[in-house]
Amino acid sequence: DNVQFYGRGPHENYCDRNSSAHLLVHGPMAVADLHEPYIFPGENGGRTDVRWVSWTSHTRLRTIVASLIRADGGYGQFSSSHFSLGELDRCRHDSHLSRDERVHVHLDAAHMGVGGDDSWSPSVHEEFFVRPGRHKFVMTLSCSKC
Repeated sequence: DNVQFYGRGPHENYCDRNSSAHLLVHGPMAVADLHEPYIFPGENGGRTDVRWVSWTSHTRLRTIVASLIRADGGYGQFSSSHFSLGELDRCRHDSHLSRDERVHVHLDAAHMGVGGDDSWSPSVHEEFFVRPGRHKFVMTLSCSKC
């Protein structure tokens, strides 16, 4: 139902779009508030430099906490939504999405930037690509009252 995290936010941000996102503890906020209603749906709502994130269910009185630390000492990215990747891929307009009662969670060691210096070409800068290779991170999950 609710999410809280220590990372860059409170708004959506990616590695090439995080200078306006403050490194703080954000939330608690509703999982639904992490969704960005882009006209054409796709993966969205990423938050960068995340040290930890927690999800709390008020109906079942439980909390799940994940911490993310990359092998290079950096931090991961997360997104969380009531829409599955399949649903985001299926729909051609945000108003057509059907909310799922489950919470879909994505934890990433690395995520490519989104680009967008202009509106007519893909423009992700070289330093914001994820290079091929082995990417390692340590994820610790804990659950209270599960």
